[in-house]
Amino acid sequence: MDFINVDYSPFGVFKIRGTNKTTAWRAATLKFKEPTILEWLQCFTNDSWLIDIGANIGIYSIPAALFHAQKVIAIEPEPKNYIELLANRERNSDTHGKLDVLPLAISTKYSDQIQQLYIASDEPGKSQHQLGKNQDYMLNPHHKDRLYKSVYYISLEQLISSIHAPNDAPLHIKLDVDGIEEDVCESLFSSSLIHRISSIQVELNPLIHSHKALINKLYSAGFICSYEQVEKAIRKDGPYIGFAEHVFIPSFTPEQISAFLISDAIKKQHLKLYAKYGNESGNESHKTFVTNEFINRETKLLEFSKVPPVAIVSDLLSPKQVKQARKLLLNQITDSNNIIEFNVGTPQYQKSVKSCRISLNSNQIQASNPEYYEFITNTFTDPKLIKEIILYSNFSLVNNPKKRSAYNKEFTKPNYLLTCRIRHFVDFPGQYLTRHNDSTITLCALIIPVLPFSTSTSIISETESASFSRINPQGFTKYPSHYANYHAINYKKEIYIEDHGNESNNLKLFRNKKVQLDEGQAILLVNPECDLFNLDSNSLSIYKNNSGHALFPPITDIARPLILVDYLLRERKVMHNLINNIKQNEFLINLGEISDFL
Repeated sequence: MDFINVDYSPFGVFKIRGTNKTTAWRAATLKFKEPTILEWLQCFTNDSWLIDIGANIGIYSIPAALFHAQKVIAIEPEPKNYIELLANRERNSDTHGKLDVLPLAISTKYSDQIQQLYIASDEPGKSQHQLGKNQDYMLNPHHKDRLYKSVYYISLEQLISSIHAPNDAPLHIKLDVDGIEEDVCESLFSSSLIHRISSIQVELNPLIHSHKALINKLYSAGFICSYEQVEKAIRKDGPYIGFAEHVFIPSFTPEQISAFLISDAIKKQHLKLYAKYGNESGNESHKTFVTNEFINRETKLLEFSKVPPVAIVSDLLSPKQVKQARKLLLNQITDSNNIIEFNVGTPQYQKSVKSCRISLNSNQIQASNPEYYEFITNTFTDPKLIKEIILYSNFSLVNNPKKRSAYNKEFTKPNYLLTCRIRHFVDFPGQYLTRHNDSTITLCALIIPVLPFSTSTSIISETESASFSRINPQGFTKYPSHYANYHAINYKKEIYIEDHGNESNNLKLFRNKKVQLDEGQAILLVNPECDLFNLDSNSLSIYKNNSGHALFPPITDIARPLILVDYLLRERKVMHNLINNIKQNEFLINLGEISDFL
């Protein structure tokens, strides 16, 4: 069977098998059918990775592997297109080792299932096949019976985890699945992998409800899309009117990305993409900041975990406030070189390491934006919120009513001051904290990521069966780290193992449950080691030795800005000494005696 030489000047020539009119047409129309895809590929740096979902016969996968990317993962579930793609890869021998071809379907809804692929036309090169449902490319039901083929589905999260792309390499996604783009991308948001991505190129029509929802979700996650690029790509007439390739990139400015603690490869790639797609014209995301909109609003605590005691605080910040907080934090990085060190590991294996975290100067944030200072002061010192979290802390740890009564008397003694400490951080890839509880001065803490869908804190509890002998060690992936020499960690999905020595009885098996937050939500962590809880030794050992919170596995986000609010409880004299020794990167607000809130 003849192969067609495809002129891709000025980069070179590649070959596509001319099996029929459709495959020959794809080869002949490369440069003018969807030129914005080629412009996007030509922005790649040579160490980029590309996942091409809906690769068809490889008309873009082949040149991407030959000329633009270090590695291409081409996904094509339709068997005849998959066979063509394999043949095209083999004929373009320079793609060997650079192009992997997988006969899979990608879906969040149908992951780990065998489902139908409804065929629009059963010949190589054809498209508009539909995954899971017999519908058309506008997602309208198809009333005629159609040929279908059975295919295996995995989620995009599973795919990314399986390909082992280096964390310091730019990762791009091309998505052309004729309708179910929102479902394909959903696992990126639920897994926080959305913030690992350097760019996403996806064909969308905002008149389709799910497409509009995906656009809004990407904007909410801090991505931007160039209005000029979309206008250039949009179909002005014909059956696909309104469809256009959209290129989304993270909204970090060149000044912000240059200050990040990330690889030079990702910095270089983002600067190149931002130069072409950084124009936010047409971005409908909110740009204003309203300080009074959510002051004294009703918040709700939703229990997430009993051991350790954790709640989700819903409706704490508005979307506008989240956006403004993110902007302030990221802009502040350029003025800070305050890379912090802290202890990681268990008490027996503590080691001070320099983390991939910058502690931001809250005084400068306060001075640069008084409205923001007023907002966080009102939000985190709201008496309704404080009373609610105090009562939750009490009831979550002291279950016996008699003990709770005695505890309350101790809890509300005069001269015990409650202080709110607010700090701002930005974490970067590799940031990692092992299981721990907070210091004895902390009553509870709020953790508020201000980048929606970003990596969140993990809640750690010992599994019901902690017998390591039942676990196949080969089933766990060794997670490399700069302190692996003293604290070995193995991890797979929701379970991880702490290894504190060479003896098998030093191995402990724990369950790692990720907290998924919606925009504007916070995590409330109750601290069982707070002095005033005065728990008996048995109760305390359960919390201290068998549970805690962590940041594990290491985050993959390009940047994770967050606000950390601690509620500190101490005698008046001790608290005054603490306030006098305030650090530059935090500020404290004296709330008064704790009894004032009860």
